[in-house]
Amino acid sequence: MIARKTPAAELSKKKEYYRQNREAILLLRQETYRRNREAFKLYNRAYYLANKDRLAARNKPRSIKWAKDNPERMREIYRRSRKKHYAALTPEQKRQRCLKESERLKNVQREALTHYGGRCFCCGETEYLLLTLDHINGGGNRHRKDIGVAKGKMRLSDWAKRNNWPLMFQVACYNCNFGRYRNGGICPHRIPSLRGG
Repeated sequence: MIARKTPAAELSKKKEYYRQNREAILLLRQETYRRNREAFKLYNRAYYLANKDRLAARNKPRSIKWAKDNPERMREIYRRSRKKHYAALTPEQKRQRCLKESERLKNVQREALTHYGGRCFCCGETEYLLLTLDHINGGGNRHRKDIGVAKGKMRLSDWAKRNNWPLMFQVACYNCNFGRYRNGGICPHRIPSLRGG
């Protein structure tokens, strides 16, 4: 009676075969792919579409963990990718891209102002072009530096949206916002002696 091989033994044998013939196997795979490139592409695309959710659930936690563990590498990857793709664009495509990003930022800003009330907390101004986000408890400069807004990496409205609209903001017109900054956190409209009343 012949003893059956255990799965572990078969696996070990396969690994050993692969180790011994690695170069030949890789060459064979490359040649097979080269001859059937379109078929492989179609198969891979169909497989991805059929298993999209399962693949995302499996890969996303791993990629997020790797990105958190390697922030310097991620920055370098993003920088190279942006540089490469931007260099390949024509001047017209670059202009269109700038216009599209500008429109996106306007929409996010409007969404943020609408979410936080859409009118100045002090004087009631509702003109969109005159409104901005204001830190309720002050400390806006420090906060912007901490999250990278001060370096031009992100808009404050973008940050607020990505962080589920934190309660640290209110809507203020530029006059009231700057007045609070100059007057130690109190809008001049709220002090009768400064209004001449």
